[in-house]
Amino acid sequence: SPVLIGSGLPLFQGLKEKVNLKLIENKTFDSGAIGLVYQSVR
Repeated sequence: SPVLIGSGLPLFQGLKEKVNLKLIENKTFDSGAIGLVYQSVR
C-alpha cells in the first residue's frame, strides 16, 4: 500500500475515482527503499 513520507500516511485513502498518474522520478536508497515521484495527468 503506497504511503506518503515518513511513518505511513495512506496515499490513496478516501479516493472515490481513479487518478491518472505519470511517474516522473525514482530513486533507490541504500536500504532498498524506493522513492517514487508522480505527477497527476489530466
